[in-house]
This record gives sequence, C-alpha cells and structure tokens, in this order.
Amino acid sequence: MRAEFSINVNVNLGITPELSKVLERLFPVCNQRQPAQIVEEEAVQEADKEEKPEPVETKADAPAQQEQKAQEASEQDSQASQPKQYTELDVREAMHKARQRIEGEDYQNNTTGDLYKKYHRALSSWFKRTAEVIGGIEKPSALPADKRETFINECAQVQLLEDGTIGIKAPF
Repeated sequence: MRAEFSINVNVNLGITPELSKVLERLFPVCNQRQPAQIVEEEAVQEADKEEKPEPVETKADAPAQQEQKAQEASEQDSQASQPKQYTELDVREAMHKARQRIEGEDYQNNTTGDLYKKYHRALSSWFKRTAEVIGGIEKPSALPADKRETFINECAQVQLLEDGTIGIKAPF
C-alpha cells in the first residue's frame, strides 16, 4: 500500500527551518518549493549556521538519526491521539471535588458542619452505587482503568437536586 501526502509548508506561518526539514524528511513531496522560498530559506539557514555550529555527522549516524527523529514524531502523534489514562488518584480527586462542591470546602476539617452531617454518608452511598453500576465494584478507587473516566464524569455532574437529594439533574 502506498500513500501520498501533499503538504505545503509556508515559512511566513512561523514554521522554523528545523521543522521544515523534519517535514521534508517525513514527506518527500514537501521538497517542491518555489525559487524565492529556497533563496529565503537558505538565507535563514546561513544566519542560523553563523550563530551556532552544527555537530559533525558521519554517514553511519545520518540514517540512524533520521529514523530516530521519525520515530519520535510518530510517538508524539500516537500520544496525542490516545485518550488519557485515569488513575486511582484521579478517581479520588473527582470524589474530593464533588464533596467540596456539596459538603463545603472545609468538609475534611469541619465534620460537625450541617452540610457534612446531612450529605457525607449520602454522598458516600452515591459514590458506591455509581461505581457498582459502572464497573460492578462497590469501591470507586478499584474500578478498572477503562471505567474510571465514566465515573469521573459522573462525579463532575453530581449535585444537590431541588428536592434536597444528591444526584445528576436530567438533561430534559
């Protein structure tokens, strides 16, 4: 299978010569530049060379460096496309934020407050029920990695309802 890409690199958009070189290596089609661009890029490259000397590359190092740069670029692309992996700490943080919203900012230190007394156990029960519905486990921090994001999103939406109970307001 052969794929062709056409990318037009414009120096006026703030693309550095280094980035342009990387793109040219990744996509050889990018080498189709206008003569005015070539003259301008060569002038920029000459100015860069005067500022800092480039390290000496041997013929054996050049292919390895090109391969390494291409691999780094593909790793960055794959990391950007992957969803965030949530940890147990993220789950605990989501529950903490929900408690702060409902019980008050000082819920940890003020266990005699009205909001703490009224909602702490109810919120704990809500967390357990929600974790059980989402992942079949009563303990939220023990949720499987693929279920944590859903639980965190639910915690972000939980609130005090008009009737004084804890839950998520219906969207309709």
